[in-house]
Amino acid sequence: MTHTVGSSGRLLRIGTSAGMGERLDLVLDTLAEAAPNLRVELASLTTAVRLERVARRELDAAFLRGVEDPPAGIRLIPVWHDPLLVVLPARHPVAERAGHGLTDLAELTGLPLYLTARRNNPPLVDLVVDACQDAGFEPVPGPPHSSLQDTPATEPPDTTPEQQVHDQS
Repeated sequence: MTHTVGSSGRLLRIGTSAGMGERLDLVLDTLAEAAPNLRVELASLTTAVRLERVARRELDAAFLRGVEDPPAGIRLIPVWHDPLLVVLPARHPVAERAGHGLTDLAELTGLPLYLTARRNNPPLVDLVVDACQDAGFEPVPGPPHSSLQDTPATEPPDTTPEQQVHDQS
């Protein structure tokens, strides 16, 4: 999908993804303020296609995540880091002990993990599964759900400890 912002001036072609959320609005607002005559064309594409199009100079830039070894001729510049959160019922013993952060991921061993399908966000799923494995356990998949926002509604309150991991973006 391609979307153009602005109507005149120089063109900046940017590859994006659905997971950018409010960050994309901030980028567009900042560009509009800094360069009011700049026309921005957005293309929502897979990571591989965004990289390929930047390499072929069909895009001027792209926002990516989960890429560590870019193809020749591509430079990666970190622009922000999003926190990774573990969400537990407030009365769960791990939540009560965690206070300001979880210090031992292994405390979550055996709890169902509500995580998007890998096809939706491979870097996030790989990061979470690898972190669980590094902590010495295999995550237990939670039941299917339609979205992170709907997940808390799938369980009666305070009956089943649940673990939800998501990326704030």
